[in-house]
Amino acid sequence: VKPMRFDSFMRILAAVPGSKLSILARHSSTGDHLRREAESRGVASDRIHIAKVLGKKEHVARFQASHLFLDTFPYAAHTTCSEALYAGLPVITRPGQTFASRVAASLLTALGAVNHTCVRSEEDFSALAIAL
Repeated sequence: VKPMRFDSFMRILAAVPGSKLSILARHSSTGDHLRREAESRGVASDRIHIAKVLGKKEHVARFQASHLFLDTFPYAAHTTCSEALYAGLPVITRPGQTFASRVAASLLTALGAVNHTCVRSEEDFSALAIAL
């Protein structure tokens, strides 16, 4: 997660009481690092949930505990975005100039939802997530 997008995640958490960020981490040090970064931005570290790699069935099932899928930038979600959409989650994305940054927007376009949750700026990204 790039610092710019993590800043957006933290603005959203700060504005939405009781919200949490769940993020997949493949390395054991990632959770500690992200929690420190959250604290440095004024967000309690217990609001960061570090999801572990699970089998496909368990991975998809955990989406039921979420209310919103926030895409990353500039490397957008690919399969995980598809799984979130399959689980019925709204997906917010901000496409960039590269293929890797436009995958989620392409999936939303195919579903006819691109005008609702595809934004053009980090400010719009945060504002839409807070509103939803």
